[in-house]
Amino acid sequence: MGEEEYGLRLYCLRLSDEVVLLLNGGIKTTKKADDCPNCRKHFQFANRVAQAVNEAIVDKRCIILGKKLIMNDYFIEL
Repeated sequence: MGEEEYGLRLYCLRLSDEVVLLLNGGIKTTKKADDCPNCRKHFQFANRVAQAVNEAIVDKRCIILGKKLIMNDYFIEL
C-alpha cells in the first residue's frame, strides 16, 4: 500500500448487540473520506442510511426484534 492509499473502508452502524449494518466504503485515497473521490458517495450514503434508520427506529417505522430488523413499507426513501 502506497503513501497515498489508506485501505478499504467499511462503515458500521451498530443498532444493538445483535444487529449491525455494514456498508461499503470503497478504497480511501485521502485522509478524509468526504474528500476522497472513491469514498465520498459511500460516506454520504452511509450517513443518510444511519440518519434514516435512527429516525425510523424513533418513529417506530423500524424495530429491532432479537437479531431481526423489521421495517414497514414506508421505511425509507433515499
